[in-house]
Amino acid sequence: MSAGADDRIFMDSNRIHFDVPVDPRARQWWRDRFLTQFGLTPEDVGDALSQSWPDEKRMTVTQFDGEAERFFIRVEGSFGDGDFWFHARTLDLSGPAINADRMFISEARRSQGHGRRFMGDLVRLARLLGIATLRLDSEHIGRYAWLRVGFVPDRGSWTRLKVELIHRLAMALPDLGEQRYLEILRMIQSPSPESARGLASLTDAVGSAELFGPDGKPERVPLGRALFLEIGSNWSGELDLSDTTAQSVMDHYIDQDKA
Repeated sequence: MSAGADDRIFMDSNRIHFDVPVDPRARQWWRDRFLTQFGLTPEDVGDALSQSWPDEKRMTVTQFDGEAERFFIRVEGSFGDGDFWFHARTLDLSGPAINADRMFISEARRSQGHGRRFMGDLVRLARLLGIATLRLDSEHIGRYAWLRVGFVPDRGSWTRLKVELIHRLAMALPDLGEQRYLEILRMIQSPSPESARGLASLTDAVGSAELFGPDGKPERVPLGRALFLEIGSNWSGELDLSDTTAQSVMDHYIDQDKA
């Protein structure tokens, strides 16, 4: 396909809309890095990032910068009854990395595996492109959930989290006992952000500071959940697909539908 003939892949269609103009430098960057090497158009990337979704989808490109080597795309779809989903991803080849900027699934459709499948789509595209680093900013349930699937906070986030984790751990001392408390305290005091993955996996039952039963007593929740969902801090971090431990954790997570 010649440079002139493939210009249509950078134009609006009934499935993809470009919110920004795609200048000649950006077009050539795309041809060199995606079209020639992998046969991927911008629309193909949107499809790959939501390969697990069988129905119609819409895509919006809001950044297409050949100089900075960054491409931002939002993909969305509808469940057909007013519920919807979307996710936004940035391909940053200056890193290289893929930023999982945001994902939303209507509340009624959560816990049905859609988020897991979309993360699997992202991982498969990253591996196709030879990109080992996935980045995200965690919030809400993601502060806990993304640790369980292999992500770790960056060092700045880990330094900030440790202060709040120590405080929340102290609240659980009566449930844990002194020996177990000290074991977990040493995990929190580790300089390595990878310790967050181990902390999130802790299943010791402790009283929640936020969830209460009909009798007004705290519900029992896993300590890992309490540590990361009952503190105030979101965190930024990444998953390294070249790290065997992180890769194994992620693969187990995205393969749960096959079990």
